[in-house]
Amino acid sequence: MSVGESIKIHRSKAGLTQKDLSEKLNVSFQTVSKWENDTNEPDLSTLRAMCEIFGCTVDELINENNEDNNEVTKSASSNQIK
Repeated sequence: MSVGESIKIHRSKAGLTQKDLSEKLNVSFQTVSKWENDTNEPDLSTLRAMCEIFGCTVDELINENNEDNNEVTKSASSNQIK
């Protein structure tokens, strides 16, 4: 799952429209749309603000259900054990 898809899912779960989220973050609704369409990505301070709104961690927001990242993490962990 991409960061944009994760943002969209968390926004929807929070019951917010793109306009609602944009107002809370002091950005345009077009900016939120660009994030959700993976045309652009939010900066770290914006990610942190989003996570406060969504009640999640930055790690959860950017890595949620990302099978590729999970495989890399598992591989790295098993290499450290050896």
